[in-house]
Amino acid sequence: MLRKLIATLTVLIIGLNLVLVSGCQTTAQTGALVGGAAGAGIGAAVSDTKGALIGGALGAGGGYLVGHGMDKKDQSREAVSGQQASDTVTIKIPNEDGTTTPVTLKRSGDVWVGPKGETYKNIPTSEELRPTYGK
Repeated sequence: MLRKLIATLTVLIIGLNLVLVSGCQTTAQTGALVGGAAGAGIGAAVSDTKGALIGGALGAGGGYLVGHGMDKKDQSREAVSGQQASDTVTIKIPNEDGTTTPVTLKRSGDVWVGPKGETYKNIPTSEELRPTYGK
């Protein structure tokens, strides 16, 4: 009886998590939700409540780590794919509200110059530009 209740609750939690995934702004957040739900479901199916809790925690942690790595790769690709010409690059800065702010840098000799006149030795990442240009 208890096992049936745990299985039913797990299915409901997984369904709710899948609905909530649409509100995630990063792959890391999505990975944590999906991993947590999957881990809890597997833990409940294999064991009991304790197994569901342990599985959920391990799944959420693993999902977050995988998603975080994917987010980092995406940020690197944005800088490279934003390249318009050999002396100009546009980097998209992700904002907290889910939008992005494009920042165009121009090469001037050995440095890159931002819209506010700041200079960088190398093309900065979106994370490095976020304090100045993010919302």
